[in-house]
Amino acid sequence: TNKELYDLFSKNNYSYIKQLMYECQYSLQNSQIDCDYSGSTCLIIFIIEKHLICSNIGNCRAIILEKKDLFQITFDQTLDIPEERRRIESKGGNIIWSVDSSEEYQIILKDKDFKSHYIEISRSLGDRKFKEIGVDFAPVITEYMLNIETKFIIMATKGLWKVLTNKQAAYYVNKGYKVSNPLESCRKIMEKACEII
Repeated sequence: TNKELYDLFSKNNYSYIKQLMYECQYSLQNSQIDCDYSGSTCLIIFIIEKHLICSNIGNCRAIILEKKDLFQITFDQTLDIPEERRRIESKGGNIIWSVDSSEEYQIILKDKDFKSHYIEISRSLGDRKFKEIGVDFAPVITEYMLNIETKFIIMATKGLWKVLTNKQAAYYVNKGYKVSNPLESCRKIMEKACEII
């Protein structure tokens, strides 16, 4: 039943979802994929009746537009967040201001050949070597109650949020929503993001 499914996902502080992410990380590290210095963000939303459970790793973002209000239900897991930064620094992570044009904090790590590797997020899947200095794969999990005024959810990676604000993204998606055309919403938001880049 839906209640049993919700209980499975939410019990013991969302341990089932956390276990899924652990298994993803374990599988990556024990596969043929070279994930020493490469990885991925991961944003998953489970909707069970009116319950929305959001699991986020990295700098993906999910926003919800209701009739009159806009809500961000995740936070970008970057080195600007004091708690995230402290965890990494306590494990010996070296945090610097970006050496490229990204204008953000990065963790720098040198490999055995003294080649530098960088990461801008404090949580990820993969990135095995960065796990040794505090880059976590544990998801941050939030819940949200959907209601009659909930219109839509936007889930996207940093590529979108770097060029559009939450309000701008909601505005362009809402244009397609008004004519019951989700593909038009996607087209509009991508076109606008590409114009700005």
